Amino acid sequence: MKEISYLFAQGVTPRQIRRGTVPKRLMRDKNTKKAIIAYNIIIMMAVVSQPTVALDFSRVWLQRVSQNYLMYNGIKNNESGFFTTAPTDPTLVLWKAAIDSFKNSQDNVDANVPDAVETRGIRWKALMKMNRKIRSYVQGIVDDNLESSELIVADAHMVLVIHQGRGKNVFSASSNRTGSIELQGAVKSKRQCTEWEICLDPTDPTNWNVMRVPPTLAAETEITGLESGKDYYVRSRVITNQGPDEWSPVIKVRVK
Repeated sequence: MKEISYLFAQGVTPRQIRRGTVPKRLMRDKNTKKAIIAYNIIIMMAVVSQPTVALDFSRVWLQRVSQNYLMYNGIKNNESGFFTTAPTDPTLVLWKAAIDSFKNSQDNVDANVPDAVETRGIRWKALMKMNRKIRSYVQGIVDDNLESSELIVADAHMVLVIHQGRGKNVFSASSNRTGSIELQGAVKSKRQCTEWEICLDPTDPTNWNVMRVPPTLAAETEITGLESGKDYYVRSRVITNQGPDEWSPVIKVRVK
């Protein structure tokens, strides 16, 4: 805990630890490596709630327009003060333009304009691409302010999904057979691919690609031929038609 407290005192955030983006000047200290390993173990082994920011739009197209304006105004007005480093003006301008464009296409559908439905679908996809970027921005703020997560998502007019323990949406790993590790990845889509990585030292980014584990269509796999009694570190990420997610937190597993 002393090493972890030292990292936080140096301005390192939990998000930087999980993503492996701790400043290089700190990585020269062996205590930093110990702190990163300890932090990831604490996160995965402790029974804590894992809050995830999600977009929850109505099935009614007209309501989607108002929901998008609520999100935009909530972040722009920043009543709770958590969005002081909000997306820069160009980002907000582009977001507002995408919402206005989608609203215009919905108005055309209501007016029975030819090809309006097809145009609305195209503009909705473009708007959702922007919305996912904004969601990731809000997720980052929640990660750094877990105690205020409900207030943050309420201000952004999004929703909070709490993953308690090891469920189907949480990456888990265990060793129940000699020389092997069983991995269960997150399930986020009916059509997804799951990438897996394993290494002996997660503090060195170059180690992750040394031991190759093939990606799978199923959200589970087993790594065999490992050394019994040895500690390995594993992680995974989901790839959908929207692209790859971020890598999961690292899990430490001692092989049986």
